[in-house]
Amino acid sequence: MKSVSLALDEDTIGFMHYKEDDNIDYVLCQIKSCMRMKNPKLTKEITLTGKYVVYIANSSGINVSNKLKDTNILEVLKEKIDYDISRSAKIIIRSSVSK
Repeated sequence: MKSVSLALDEDTIGFMHYKEDDNIDYVLCQIKSCMRMKNPKLTKEITLTGKYVVYIANSSGINVSNKLKDTNILEVLKEKIDYDISRSAKIIIRSSVSK
């Protein structure tokens, strides 16, 4: 597996692993983890966290919080989520949706 480096500022270099067949000329990425002693790790899986759902681009599927026990709400939400979106992005339904 190969990696690419990206200068985030004067002192910080981030890195991201990629596969041979990935086009890495222009990539939208997000800082995944940043420890003081190591360089930040970057990812192509852009995560947008909201109050009720988490949207993860460049992934796929629908996941539900284990804390969410109301099956009626689950069925309604799964019907409302567009199937095409769940093929191109992962949707995580958070437990706060039932409140």
